[in-house]
Amino acid sequence: MNNAGWINLHCHVKNTDPAKNGGKDFVVGWPYKTADELLGMAAWVHGTRKFFDSWFCTSQQSECAVSPKGKNKAKRLASNATWLKAIWIDVDVKAKPADWDAKNPGKPWTHYETVAEAWAAVGVFRAAVGLPMPSAVVHSGSGMHLYWVSTTPLSPQDWRPYAEGLKGLLLREGVKCDAGLTTDPARLLRVPGTLNHKYEPPREVKLIHLGRMYDFATALAVLPNAASGTATAPSHSLVPAGEAEGKAGRWFAELAADKQSEVVRHAARHIARNSKLFELTANGGSYDTYLKVALALARSGVEDAKDIFVEVASTAKGADSEDSLRQFFDGCRSAEPRQDGVTIGTLLHLATESGADFAPWKQVADACDTKIAVYVPGNEGECRNRLDAVVANDPNTFTLGDPTGPLVILRKPERDALPSGTQWDGDLPATTLATSADINERAERLIWKQRTGGRGEGLLTHTHPPRGFVGDYLAQMRGRYGARPLRGIVRVPRIDENGDVHSLQGYDPVTGLFHDRVPSLAISPAPTRDQVKRAADALLLAFSQYRFDDAAEGKALLLAAIFTVLERPFLPVAPMFVVRSSMPATGKGKLARALVLLGFDTAPVVVTWGGSGEEFEKRLTAILLQAPAALMIDNANGMQIKGDLLESVITEGRAGIRPLGYSDFVKLRNRSFITLTGNNPIITGDMARRAIPLDILPRSADPEQDRYKFDPVKFIQRHRIALLGAAFTIMRAFRLEGMPSQGLPAVGSFDEWATRVRDLVYWLTNYDVSVVFRQNKAEDPRRQADAALLAALHQHFGATPFKAAEATAVHKKVEDARRSTASIQLTASEQALHDALDDALGSKGVNPKLFGYCARRLKGAHNGGFILEVEHDPATNSNLITILPDVVAVAPGSPGRSGSFKP
Repeated sequence: MNNAGWINLHCHVKNTDPAKNGGKDFVVGWPYKTADELLGMAAWVHGTRKFFDSWFCTSQQSECAVSPKGKNKAKRLASNATWLKAIWIDVDVKAKPADWDAKNPGKPWTHYETVAEAWAAVGVFRAAVGLPMPSAVVHSGSGMHLYWVSTTPLSPQDWRPYAEGLKGLLLREGVKCDAGLTTDPARLLRVPGTLNHKYEPPREVKLIHLGRMYDFATALAVLPNAASGTATAPSHSLVPAGEAEGKAGRWFAELAADKQSEVVRHAARHIARNSKLFELTANGGSYDTYLKVALALARSGVEDAKDIFVEVASTAKGADSEDSLRQFFDGCRSAEPRQDGVTIGTLLHLATESGADFAPWKQVADACDTKIAVYVPGNEGECRNRLDAVVANDPNTFTLGDPTGPLVILRKPERDALPSGTQWDGDLPATTLATSADINERAERLIWKQRTGGRGEGLLTHTHPPRGFVGDYLAQMRGRYGARPLRGIVRVPRIDENGDVHSLQGYDPVTGLFHDRVPSLAISPAPTRDQVKRAADALLLAFSQYRFDDAAEGKALLLAAIFTVLERPFLPVAPMFVVRSSMPATGKGKLARALVLLGFDTAPVVVTWGGSGEEFEKRLTAILLQAPAALMIDNANGMQIKGDLLESVITEGRAGIRPLGYSDFVKLRNRSFITLTGNNPIITGDMARRAIPLDILPRSADPEQDRYKFDPVKFIQRHRIALLGAAFTIMRAFRLEGMPSQGLPAVGSFDEWATRVRDLVYWLTNYDVSVVFRQNKAEDPRRQADAALLAALHQHFGATPFKAAEATAVHKKVEDARRSTASIQLTASEQALHDALDDALGSKGVNPKLFGYCARRLKGAHNGGFILEVEHDPATNSNLITILPDVVAVAPGSPGRSGSFKP
């Protein structure tokens, strides 16, 4: 512009005196000779706190004012405008208040509600009136400023027809903006790169588009005509796109970008050569159809679509110049929204009607379309990937436990598919190992194509899924399935550590859990301690008919069972609950079923113990593959509760099993809530630290004749939602208090359970339910026998090392003496050691080898106040066994010969 004038920067100055300027912030301004000086000052304003908001004056001003201190200050008047470089639209964006329609019936909202809506409307406006793309677009923080910038400065007299024409077209087309601002030559508009302080926090003013400048006389010639009233209303009544056009473009979307470009160029050239669709009306063409083809090209998404359009449109007789064609195409490309239905399918349909053949590209599209599997030599890997994708997308297909687990189908099992001794009476879904038939069913969702023979060898034809190929999928993709991992079924809401409760539905990819029929609960946002107490009483009401030796302990253990069943799907591992009694008909099964009903709104899956531990392991193997959310082991009457598989599932949450009929082991993870019921089952061995017993006392000498006030299962069935609300009230209160641990000792293998259940129950009752693990060990018959053996060994040998053969020799001496008719004197320690060896080693016989195995099992373990240590004697190449009191073994500085203890 002419340096004889000034370009102004204006901004706000914070007003700290409410008595001045009506309490409003002041507006100040500075005049500059160059744009660089103005932008530098705008950057300075942006970095201060006293000054904020920056605007520039849209015209060069002929003069400036002088402050009392003799400094130049901005003076802005429309009459002082000397030169302008642009015309503009100021489009405000403002969300409609929710109560607008109610308060203003029949009155339209006069703003666009989103920037996207405003941009779409401007695109339609430009296409309608024939304006090119703006030179620049600024997101003002609350709307858009659109500029068409002139290649040369315009005097106010030259500028005015363009501004007035733009205003007239805005009003005619109903664009939602303040059209009067378009004709204000001294308008203030925001500077990009600054902040709009009308909002809290302030919003960034951003330049979102920067294009080209225009020769107004040619590019914007429509505007002066509109200002003089000679413009006519637009007549873009496009022919609606038909269904055939929509179908024509479906295969196009599957092509790579370079292939799409080939198709568009082929279609456009064919139309130009074989039709008059690109011709002017005077030469047999139609403007509506011409616009339709141009829009279809513009919406093809092809990078070089503009060049293709210019190439083919230039072949028409009397075609416009290349610049005009490019500007027209730019208008078509930004003409939104696409309510006319014109797409790339329109172009392909018109080309097909003109005789174009797209067969080569359609075959390529088949290979790209993930719904099509082209089964030809060399393409097996891609077919396998597409088969895996369709299997993974099946809503009922998962990998069990984790991504490397076996492929399973989620469905309720058929009764004849269940192992013997198993009942699946509830409606819990289960998992079954996927079969070739399952994979083939999912493969049928793909379109399979193979080559034809004879002359059509190069053509592809639709076929059935290749059974041999599909049948190999399970083995070939094992450990690499794309299906989602399923870790469990849940029918209660999820609660976060901050107390937020989420009632989800369907599969949750975050947890790997399938949320099924999860209810919404009404829970106090901040439960009081009194509400917590009442909630705990409500939870225990369903089980109030049961009697326990210690009432306080019984309540604490019941609460632990309740919160375990609710948390179990979200925990990697949790202990098993053993519901036992000395007599039948004491309600053991009802208690277990009531717990499951509360957590899962159905009956548990039941598996009976059977006649032996081996038989039970087989049943457990079969049922674990079906991932039961709740498993009740029933009728374990008098059984010793142990077993590697059950113990591994409880504390590790995973196991390796070999299903019947399979040659390979299957690794699975399990999150079942497991209960066991029976009369006098014995918790023994390693199960002592994995099981929590609920010992029910009979109410009378003949429990079968007892009558109860209510059935706990039916009670929970009627009041489940209320009881869940009570439980989650307690869980939220506990989390809001920070989930205090109370300094309780760690619970081996069950860290998360201890935090979310054990600590919660202690917070409620002041009772540590984990003490039952120590009680189990004290009551364990095997442990008692081991303790007696260590005591007898120490009584006989003291702290003197001995060999296994020396201990078994004592046993043989006693056996011989008892069989002999002679009178042989035996010491008390010899007889005690004999009896202890019999009890510990049982019917397998007593010999040095068996006793050596026993010593290795007991090495380093604390039991009955003693510890057994083993030291290898290189001189005799034998192991020496020593029995030490605990206090000696763990004395400070004594590592112990077995290496089990460290100082």
